[in-house]
Amino acid sequence: MALNLKQIEAFRAVMVTGTMVRAAEALYISQPAVSRLIADLERDLGYLLFNRTHGRLQPTEEGNALYAEVQRSFVGLSQVETAARALARNSSGVLRVAAMPSLTGEPLTRAIAAYARENPEVSFEIEVRPRRHVIESIANQQFDIGVTTLPVDMPSIDVRQLSEDNSLCVIPRDHPLARKDMIHASDLAGETFISFSTDTLFRIRVDRVFDDLGIKRRMKFETRTAEVACNLVAEGAGIAIVGTWDVPASKRPELVMRKFEPALPLRIGALVPAHRPSSRRVETFIDALEESFSAYAGAETRRAS
Repeated sequence: MALNLKQIEAFRAVMVTGTMVRAAEALYISQPAVSRLIADLERDLGYLLFNRTHGRLQPTEEGNALYAEVQRSFVGLSQVETAARALARNSSGVLRVAAMPSLTGEPLTRAIAAYARENPEVSFEIEVRPRRHVIESIANQQFDIGVTTLPVDMPSIDVRQLSEDNSLCVIPRDHPLARKDMIHASDLAGETFISFSTDTLFRIRVDRVFDDLGIKRRMKFETRTAEVACNLVAEGAGIAIVGTWDVPASKRPELVMRKFEPALPLRIGALVPAHRPSSRRVETFIDALEESFSAYAGAETRRAS
């Protein structure tokens, strides 16, 4: 015996509304069509679902039992429909994000918070890893999105640039150099310098600028995060060069930011596995990242002007 879905829908509508007429209105079909569907269902089942008493329908014991089963099935269908509509809105599932320590500040967290507000059914797993580990984890398809500095050139990874801007020099507000509008590398000769860790790409690029110009700094502090570097500058421990996107502590009143020359362009990118199609959820989150990083870099550059 194969039950007809239209028969089940008609039965449920009658149980919910209480009459054939109202069931017909709910289903946008005629009342005779509902009566025929119920009659066919009762014939196929071999028992009555309703007793007809003085023109009123009263569910039989079998009818009530069947309705309980039908309701469970319709609840399941409703859940499937909700999930399907959520997927259409890119608003369900889990996004696994790996990011460099220096890129876990405001641009990233603002993008995540904004996206979560628009897509409340999305969950996030956020891992903070060194740059090379972020790249490896995306190449191995361990995460959906990686956020790191560029360039990244691997056949197993697709790259989308999020923002590009020049580096900034962070100086104690009471330092003589704070009076300058722009800091040249030569201005930092003999200054105590707060560097990033030796295994970071940014450290290599900064050191190359000073080495090429033959400028010596007092290399006294080394850290992996911009927050520590900026906090040390705020305490008067030295001067640092950071990216516009990784100055979480630079808004402290003890600090000022100035443009740095020679320019040190910095590019930030979102990485995704190349051999796995990106979901719409991933693509729309990358759009949110691009908007957040670009806006933040522009605001910090204006503040440094």
